[in-house]
Amino acid sequence: PEMARRIKKEKENFLVFTRVLMKYLEQKDPSVYHRVKVIIKDCADRNKRHEPGYESVTTSMRSKLKQVVSDSHWTRAEAYLKHFLAQKQKAAQQQQAAAGGAKDPLD
Repeated sequence: PEMARRIKKEKENFLVFTRVLMKYLEQKDPSVYHRVKVIIKDCADRNKRHEPGYESVTTSMRSKLKQVVSDSHWTRAEAYLKHFLAQKQKAAQQQQAAAGGAKDPLD
């Protein structure tokens, strides 16, 4: 159960990362954006057809994307993702505090 939960979380995180990567590439490198879009669809289709090597859509997608996305674009997208997740967590904490659900750490 713990392993399955970790794998699921990893898949969710990668899905969010690909969304951030796509938004970034759409703005910064449209030609790579279009190639990435094709790769994502291809990996998903091959996974659905149970093709060998595509059992894990996350693994196959990550390796294929790494072949066409430059390290600088990849790193920048990771930084944006980290920022996005930090903002999301901060907003959730503020919402919880506003609802009276957060305890004062000095108590």
